[in-house]
Amino acid sequence: MDSKDKRNFEKGEHVETRKAIIKTAHDLFMEYGYRSVSTRQIADLCGLTQPALYHHFTNKKELYIEVIRETIFKTQTAVQRILKRPQSLRDRLQQYSYYMMLNHHEDLNQMFHDIEHQLDADSQAQIYQWWMNGYLMPVVAVFEEAAKDGQLQNQYRFGATPIDSAHFLLSLIKSSMEPAKFLNDGSKSRQEAAEEKSHMIVDVLLYGLS
Repeated sequence: MDSKDKRNFEKGEHVETRKAIIKTAHDLFMEYGYRSVSTRQIADLCGLTQPALYHHFTNKKELYIEVIRETIFKTQTAVQRILKRPQSLRDRLQQYSYYMMLNHHEDLNQMFHDIEHQLDADSQAQIYQWWMNGYLMPVVAVFEEAAKDGQLQNQYRFGATPIDSAHFLLSLIKSSMEPAKFLNDGSKSRQEAAEEKSHMIVDVLLYGLS
């Protein structure tokens, strides 16, 4: 193996190790919370020493922020793909809600708690901007488009702007991801339960309860 091939191999190995660290850290942080997880635990599960882990991330906070960044950017890519489909407003919002519930279940609740209580103001501001770009603004754009097309003729009568509507949708999704509300009697798969809830959420938002 010549020097160039060796450098490429080491670079690839570095990337794969970094991915493994982020994946392991994500699973632990989301299940146990920021304070309960140590870098030693993460390193052990990755088959690394702590010094080797610190070669990739200087401390736990830096690793946690990278976990959040990757989670948000992965969601942003999927959300943009869903919301750009040439379908009705209801169908796109339903698929968005389904994706969020199926892929985030309890993660968002733990994540929001840790961001609020464990990170400094600058880190919170950076994450909030990522969240706005990845979660909120794509939905705002869909509501703006629907308003221009006349699909939401009554929204302004209630004082609901596209941003308000996007916030309402995210709030409904988040509340439906509470563990106790998401559990079922075992007769339905998680996918079936998420699909039913996504239809209910969007119908309540668009058509109301009366």
